[in-house]
Amino acid sequence: MTANPRACALCLLLAASACGSVTEPFLLEFPSRRAFDDVETAEVFALPVENGDVCPDILLQEAEFGEVRGAQRTGNVPVTDFERGMVRLPDVPEGAIAYAAVALAGSQVLLTGCIVRNVYRDSTPLVISLVPTEEYRTRIEGER
Repeated sequence: MTANPRACALCLLLAASACGSVTEPFLLEFPSRRAFDDVETAEVFALPVENGDVCPDILLQEAEFGEVRGAQRTGNVPVTDFERGMVRLPDVPEGAIAYAAVALAGSQVLLTGCIVRNVYRDSTPLVISLVPTEEYRTRIEGER
């Protein structure tokens, strides 16, 4: 008896999806082209959460301590890699995940964003909308 290659491929796909992880692609949405041009790198981190209103706390923890404990991180990546969809987080577990992002110029955080999603239930693209920080707003106003 020979194995059907299609059936084997389907079994492997089902076995892989049953493991409870997925490599999740995502995009960053910048408020303007200028904001995109003003930053050099960005970092996304993902953290399993219990409820959907945790984004402000996660971003505050990142701002104050520079690290969110237990989060998967992309590391600082050129924003052009995000624009091309080349950045992913491997092995995202099932359940609600907070995806938070910081976009930087040097060491200054100029933009932040966060979204809570369960990628196993929601098949729409994962887009993190970034908004200017107070530091960035002050910087722009100072240039006027």
